[in-house]
Amino acid sequence: MPPRSCAGAARPSSRPGSIVIARARAGADDAIEFDGFGCWDRDPLTVWAHEVENYIRGRLLWRFENVTLAFREEGQLIAVSSFYPTTIGLPLVEPIEHPSWQLDVLAVQLHRQRAGLAAEIFRQTFEEMRHEDPERVLVAGFVHRSNGPSFDVCARAGLTPLVPRDDHYWIVLGEVPE
Repeated sequence: MPPRSCAGAARPSSRPGSIVIARARAGADDAIEFDGFGCWDRDPLTVWAHEVENYIRGRLLWRFENVTLAFREEGQLIAVSSFYPTTIGLPLVEPIEHPSWQLDVLAVQLHRQRAGLAAEIFRQTFEEMRHEDPERVLVAGFVHRSNGPSFDVCARAGLTPLVPRDDHYWIVLGEVPE
């Protein structure tokens, strides 16, 4: 399956006045645009933002299993999200596998951060998840343990910390809202 990504035919959100989601197969134009994406302020204490920025600039468009969305305002890339289908075992004791989504990345351009934009990006990402497979109702992601703002945004989107993934990241879990 070829990578799905950002440039191309736009699919407007169902909410009037919202940011346009543009989604199509990845190509050279996408790679050039993603290569200029910046969400890290060069603070050495926020290494997770540097990891996300490098991931978006490098491998993200070539993750064939991912659904990758570009969020644009007036033609300018302002945010990126990406997710893929997976399963998650719940409850933690004697788990049963449930179809779910893995939120691979959700990032907002540095100059647009702290403006309340993440809530809209989450909303439209969830909308796209429902469009892709309405039967998958769980979504999980990873948040760096020192990234307080992301924990706050995730909580407002309905994702709560579940368990540590490793020494650096927590697994957050929630339902894809209707």
